[in-house]
Amino acid sequence: MACVVGVDLGTSGVVYMQTDGVIHDSSGAMHTFQLMGGVLSAAGSLAWVRGLAGGFAGGAASCPDYDDLMHLASRSPPGARGLVFLPYLTGERSPHDDPDARAAWFGLIARHEASDIVRAVLEGVAFALKDLLTLAMNLGARPLPVRIAGGGSRGALPGSSR
Repeated sequence: MACVVGVDLGTSGVVYMQTDGVIHDSSGAMHTFQLMGGVLSAAGSLAWVRGLAGGFAGGAASCPDYDDLMHLASRSPPGARGLVFLPYLTGERSPHDDPDARAAWFGLIARHEASDIVRAVLEGVAFALKDLLTLAMNLGARPLPVRIAGGGSRGALPGSSR
């Protein structure tokens, strides 16, 4: 079933698809008035890292801007040198309906740099959003081009294509 896909990338991230028919998800992971799933800490995860950086550097006035964070992340290769971040800073809604889910770092070692941490946050959020798209496809949705909106859509890694 063909559908238009939108991603609202703000503090939380929402993947939504207006379908041309009813799709039922018996697991309850996707809300089906239209297909919609939400990652509670999407761009909010990057804001959290930004706030930590400002705290280490001397307070809110010292927070790097988001363009600086994108430049920093671009210095880490895809895969963030093996560092993985799960963005469950405020529990999770979809696909894991669990208010007690917690964020986690996997593979963190002393050789990781700030660039790897920022890159892992971006990738962790991207994979969480991809989980929602995959769920929708498993329910029979066939997404057309994806449209992205929200504050998180404004940034891009230097040298990447949009």
